[in-house]
Amino acid sequence: MGYAIREDGQGYRAVNGPDDVGNNEIYSDAPPARNLAEGQTKVLKSQAQATLDRSDITVLRCYENAVTVPTMWRKYRLELRAIISGTSTSTTLPTRPDYPAGT
Repeated sequence: MGYAIREDGQGYRAVNGPDDVGNNEIYSDAPPARNLAEGQTKVLKSQAQATLDRSDITVLRCYENAVTVPTMWRKYRLELRAIISGTSTSTTLPTRPDYPAGT
């Protein structure tokens, strides 16, 4: 017996083996408590990547309008990259700064 753990970390179910795992689930022989955290980390990393991708538009707007990318935006993007790379201990996405003036 194993476990099908939801990738979003919001639950699990007992399964007979890896073939019983559905979409958006991860198979594990290990106790679910440990793997729920792994699922939540995977979701957070995915959200951070999507947020970083969207923030590229802001950087492009700064470039197009000859506006220096504000320090808060650079810090924000670094925090997102740290989550994606697994070097951050954060369990939530950083707060998006206000859009730069002139963009």
